[in-house]
Amino acid sequence: MAGVCTKTGQVQILNLVLNIANNKLKLFSNNVTPTVDTVLGDLNVVSGGGYADVTLVAANWVISPGSPSSALYNAFINFTFTGVPAVATVYGYFIVDNGGNLLFVERFSQVVSPVNGTVIPVKPKATCANV
Repeated sequence: MAGVCTKTGQVQILNLVLNIANNKLKLFSNNVTPTVDTVLGDLNVVSGGGYADVTLVAANWVISPGSPSSALYNAFINFTFTGVPAVATVYGYFIVDNGGNLLFVERFSQVVSPVNGTVIPVKPKATCANV
């Protein structure tokens, strides 16, 4: 039988991964449905149109035990476009650490086609569960 990560362990893992300086929030522009096997190379970062990655503040995560345990960023992050990006469709967001390791990825429920003035609000969340 495989070992089980307890709720307490899941919270500790989320704390260790998210409470690190310089984690980046990025948007992706290709039609990917994330799975546990998704790797950074599967995602195309949005570029152009005023897009810029955002550095997350470690203290802004609220981490809760549960089944699964979860983490929710305590504020929306707004990606504001000042033009049309190079690829005109945004499918979701992902978080990487300062070493470039993919931590979490989520596809939006509806894709967005930004134009000048479009604001895409993202409230990052993450879960940690037994598979």
